[in-house]
Amino acid sequence: MVSMNPLLDNMPWIKGRRKPIACYAAYTTDADLLSRSASGGAFTELSKVVLLDGGVVFGAVWSKDCRRVYHTWTESLDGLSEMRGSKYLVSDISGVYGPMKEFLASGRRVLFSGTPCQTAAVRRFFGLDPNLVCCAIICMSNADTSWWRKEADRLEAMAGSRLVRVFHRRKVEGKLGAFFKAEFVDSSKNFSVPLYEANYWKTFGQHPRSCCLNCSFRAGRNAADVQIGDFWGVEKVYADLDARCGINAVLSFTERGDDLVKRSALERREVSYEQILVGNKHLEAQYSVPNHKKLVRPQMSETRRVFWNILATYGRSLYAIALGLVCGRWTLMALGKVDYGLM
Repeated sequence: MVSMNPLLDNMPWIKGRRKPIACYAAYTTDADLLSRSASGGAFTELSKVVLLDGGVVFGAVWSKDCRRVYHTWTESLDGLSEMRGSKYLVSDISGVYGPMKEFLASGRRVLFSGTPCQTAAVRRFFGLDPNLVCCAIICMSNADTSWWRKEADRLEAMAGSRLVRVFHRRKVEGKLGAFFKAEFVDSSKNFSVPLYEANYWKTFGQHPRSCCLNCSFRAGRNAADVQIGDFWGVEKVYADLDARCGINAVLSFTERGDDLVKRSALERREVSYEQILVGNKHLEAQYSVPNHKKLVRPQMSETRRVFWNILATYGRSLYAIALGLVCGRWTLMALGKVDYGLM
């Protein structure tokens, strides 16, 4: 088979799994930034390096109605605030290719942050452009957008007010761990609850996209230069660190990615890939819906199953024939009293 982009024939991620060339436990030393980051602030610190070099950063933001997530770009540090934070929802990246092409053509450095499948798509489109740096997040799976929309509708109905901001995962001052937070036009309705008590998180694992159950971009097959996520279990490696305060696992897959990490203001400690893998099994393992999260559906009898299969197979054809006969009758009636055998 002929490659659509010959440059990709030499890319290791196409041929099989990759292991990172360096791994770190990392976090920002900026206390304010750490408090506003879902984890250890790695995304912001890496982005700062690119922006201060005169580059551009592409990342995921919420739509104004808080119903969808999409990718956009920023050329300023202020623009990073909306991109910061975990969004457990698939993002629309269809609008980034044109602007990214223009920025790269002008010689500007570009950092693209997204899920492993998104970084692979971007790298496949742009090939080995030396000004493109891809940063993948450690991804378990992504929820179907329609499910979040139903949850957002439910939250607005309960509050009697429109959502203006939502945080799938946020730190709360004076408390350890992650929280789900929703803000409304009527600020008296704002609330935050521990993440694992939030209704959306409880049902999150029930509604993964089907492609996430057989992901082709695990084990380094993501074309990313660097990959970041939570370092779950970091306290077992470094007793003085606590993942609840926000510690990132940072995996460098290329020299370009490792250079970006080393130039950043992140406080880093070297670890092994295996130590990160202990708490992040989905770097390699496929996601499957846990038994306690699977939706309970009534069992269908064999007779009913056969009936519905037949109906699904032939029903549309029968419907089309019936519709054609009815439309044909109306047409003939409009032409006059001429019998063509359908009257």
